[in-house]
Amino acid sequence: MSKNEAADEATQDDALPPGAAEGRYEFNSAQNELIRRLAGSIRFAGIVTLISGMLLLAAGIYAWMLAAQHQSANFGSGYSAMVPAAYLIAFGWLLIASAGHFGNVVETKGHDIAHLMSALERLRRAFNLQRLFVIGAMVLMFFVWWTSRSY
Repeated sequence: MSKNEAADEATQDDALPPGAAEGRYEFNSAQNELIRRLAGSIRFAGIVTLISGMLLLAAGIYAWMLAAQHQSANFGSGYSAMVPAAYLIAFGWLLIASAGHFGNVVETKGHDIAHLMSALERLRRAFNLQRLFVIGAMVLMFFVWWTSRSY
């Protein structure tokens, strides 16, 4: 280990609360209450998002079945609902998983930092999915706009 790496590691350890570097840090009751409320808010958002996705998926399947029953060429209406439905279901599921890991911070003793890092990783995954979906939607909107221009 070089001098710079050792200095960086020492600086990182200094920024952590006592005992955190060994994974033994425990949040106090006020901090636990804040984390518990955050977990509840994330869980609520995840459940609402998941249910919204399921309802949208059901509507997409219904529209697709109606189009198939009437031999309509309008299968796109069902599919156009199913793509965002899949995103909402996955995003809601990831939020609920993240909330569970935040809850572990409050409910367990001796591993608060490890549980917090796990919760943050789950939250990062959820928002990474959102970023990918937004970029994909922007590309799709640009493509639709580009192909629909009249010359």
